[in-house]
Amino acid sequence: MDFIDNPPESTDQERFQRHNRFLRSLKSDTLLIIDNFNVTATQDSFLSVVLKYRCQILFTTRSKLDEYCKKK
Repeated sequence: MDFIDNPPESTDQERFQRHNRFLRSLKSDTLLIIDNFNVTATQDSFLSVVLKYRCQILFTTRSKLDEYCKKK
C-alpha cells in the first residue's frame, strides 16, 4: 500500500500498520478502490486483512478471486 505521506525510511510493515489503522476506521459508506491487484489470493498475505474492513471494496485485477467474491 502506498500513500502520499509515507516516510521514505519506514519499512513495509510500519507503513502497513499505520495505514491499516486508518482503513479499519472506514465505515460502510466508503468505497475503497484497489487498482491492479494482479496477484493471486494465496500470494498476497494482506488480502485477508483487507477483506475484514467494514467499507465497500472494489478490486480491479486480472487474477481469479472467485473464492472471495460475494455473489448476489
